[in-house]
Amino acid sequence: MIRKLVYILIIVSLAGKSFICQGVTTMDGVTNINSVNTLKILLSQSQNNHTSIAEFGELVQVIKEKRVKFSSEQQYLQYIYKYVHRKSLKRFKNYVTVEETLSKSGYYNCLTGTLLYGLILNELGFDITIREFNYHVLLTVNLNDKRILIESTDPLNGFVVGDEAVNQRINE
Repeated sequence: MIRKLVYILIIVSLAGKSFICQGVTTMDGVTNINSVNTLKILLSQSQNNHTSIAEFGELVQVIKEKRVKFSSEQQYLQYIYKYVHRKSLKRFKNYVTVEETLSKSGYYNCLTGTLLYGLILNELGFDITIREFNYHVLLTVNLNDKRILIESTDPLNGFVVGDEAVNQRINE
């Protein structure tokens, strides 16, 4: 729990945003941060931080190269969601570090999975909101015409499209 709070505090302080204390914590539209620098800070105590940063860079590069193949941002986001799960988020585990999530083991939890999606989507210029609840963290992407929820711990049904469906999922 302490590690989770530290991650969220680092993200929020880097974003220059403040917490909204109403049972839900949010961080809106992180578009002015370099994701690699954020990752370097998060991994500063890690012995393999250069490897993890390189793996993150490769992951983002592959995703960037695929952007032209999609006719809509929603289709592109769905590709990113599936690709990140297939390549990086392999095994759910309650207590993991960002380094473990970026490693070949693919261990992740709701915080590190959401953080990975947030860093990738930030790097790609998407307007995101990270929401923390008492025992869960998830992310929404704000497109011009709709909102998309990405729940990293649900590889089959964690990509939810539309304001009504997103609100229903958040309320659950």
